[in-house]
Amino acid sequence: MAITKNATIAAPLAPDWASLRHAQPGDVAAIQNIYQEVYRGTYTYQEYTDALYLNTDMTGGHSGWYVVEDATRGKEIAGCVSIGCNKSMKDRIARDQARKARKERSHNGLF
Repeated sequence: MAITKNATIAAPLAPDWASLRHAQPGDVAAIQNIYQEVYRGTYTYQEYTDALYLNTDMTGGHSGWYVVEDATRGKEIAGCVSIGCNKSMKDRIARDQARKARKERSHNGLF
């Protein structure tokens, strides 16, 4: 059983600067950039900086990738998260992949 892409995502009413949407293969470069900028090569799962892996994981049916868009910066991708199920479907794994927290956002508690 694959994770459905037709899920309804309830977003909080405020702050309205951010929106969450399903990631698309065209978002791979931005996701790679987040991992490089935030972790600088130290993230445990190095495959999250590999374009082929990310594209395959996004389209393979066992993971759901989402991106956070920043409306104050022209819908720039400001963060990402994935939810995955292992192939045996015995365990469900939810993990926060990365957040690109800008100083002004984190100081105000907005991100």
